[in-house]
Amino acid sequence: DIATNKIQSSLNGSVKWAEDWLMFFNPTKCHHLQVGNFEIPTTYTMKSGAETHEIIKVKHEKDLGVTIDSKLTFREHHHKG
Repeated sequence: DIATNKIQSSLNGSVKWAEDWLMFFNPTKCHHLQVGNFEIPTTYTMKSGAETHEIIKVKHEKDLGVTIDSKLTFREHHHKG
Protein backbone atom coordinates (compact mmCIF):
# COMPACT_ATOMS: atom_id res chain seq x y z
CA ASP A 1 0.00 0.00 0.00
CA ILE A 2 1.38 3.40 -0.99
CA ALA A 3 0.24 5.23 2.17
CA THR A 4 1.71 2.58 4.46
CA ASN A 5 5.03 2.74 2.62
CA LYS A 6 5.10 6.54 2.88
CA ILE A 7 4.43 6.44 6.62
CA GLN A 8 7.14 3.79 7.15
CA SER A 9 9.54 5.87 5.07
CA SER A 10 8.76 8.93 7.21
CA LEU A 11 9.39 6.91 10.38
CA ASN A 12 12.71 5.71 9.01
CA GLY A 13 13.67 9.28 8.10
CA SER A 14 12.73 10.55 11.56
CA VAL A 15 14.83 7.86 13.24
CA LYS A 16 17.82 8.66 11.00
CA TRP A 17 17.48 12.39 11.66
CA ALA A 18 17.35 11.80 15.41
CA GLU A 19 20.40 9.53 15.30
CA ASP A 20 22.32 12.09 13.22
CA TRP A 21 21.69 14.61 16.02
CA LEU A 22 22.57 12.03 18.71
CA MET A 23 18.97 11.73 19.90
CA PHE A 24 17.11 8.47 20.08
CA PHE A 25 13.52 7.31 20.07
CA ASN A 26 12.39 4.80 22.67
CA PRO A 27 10.46 2.24 20.56
CA THR A 28 8.61 0.93 23.61
CA LYS A 29 7.02 4.36 24.07
CA CYS A 30 5.99 4.74 20.41
CA HIS A 31 2.49 3.61 19.46
CA HIS A 32 0.43 3.33 16.30
CA LEU A 33 -3.08 4.79 16.52
CA GLN A 34 -5.06 4.25 13.35
CA VAL A 35 -7.81 6.85 12.96
CA GLY A 36 -10.94 6.07 10.95
CA ASN A 37 -13.89 3.74 10.58
CA PHE A 38 -12.03 0.92 8.86
CA GLU A 39 -9.41 -1.36 10.38
CA ILE A 40 -6.59 -1.64 7.86
CA PRO A 41 -4.01 -4.29 8.77
CA THR A 42 -0.70 -2.44 8.95
CA THR A 43 2.54 -2.99 10.79
CA TYR A 44 5.17 -0.33 11.31
CA THR A 45 8.68 -0.85 12.61
CA MET A 46 11.34 1.32 14.20
CA LYS A 47 15.06 0.62 14.41
CA SER A 48 16.96 1.11 17.61
CA GLY A 49 20.63 0.41 17.08
CA ALA A 50 20.89 -3.00 15.42
CA GLU A 51 17.42 -4.07 16.60
CA THR A 52 14.12 -3.60 14.79
CA HIS A 53 11.00 -3.15 16.92
CA GLU A 54 7.38 -3.43 15.83
CA ILE A 55 5.40 -0.35 16.83
CA ILE A 56 2.46 -1.43 18.98
CA LYS A 57 -1.00 -0.71 17.57
CA VAL A 58 -3.38 0.81 20.16
CA LYS A 59 -7.09 1.66 20.27
CA HIS A 60 -6.55 4.89 22.24
CA GLU A 61 -3.59 6.98 23.30
CA LYS A 62 -2.96 9.68 25.88
CA ASP A 63 -0.94 12.68 24.70
CA LEU A 64 -0.45 15.92 26.59
CA GLY A 65 -3.06 14.78 29.11
CA VAL A 66 -5.78 14.12 26.52
CA THR A 67 -6.87 10.59 25.64
CA ILE A 68 -8.07 10.11 22.07
CA ASP A 69 -9.32 7.00 20.34
CA SER A 70 -9.33 5.72 16.78
CA LYS A 71 -12.66 7.44 16.04
CA LEU A 72 -11.61 10.73 17.70
CA THR A 73 -14.49 10.49 20.19
CA PHE A 74 -12.48 11.21 23.38
CA ARG A 75 -14.67 8.63 25.23
CA GLU A 76 -11.71 7.26 27.20
CA HIS A 77 -10.72 10.80 28.17
CA HIS A 78 -14.21 11.65 29.45
CA HIS A 79 -14.63 8.24 31.11
CA LYS A 80 -11.41 8.63 33.12
CA GLY A 81 -12.08 12.26 34.00
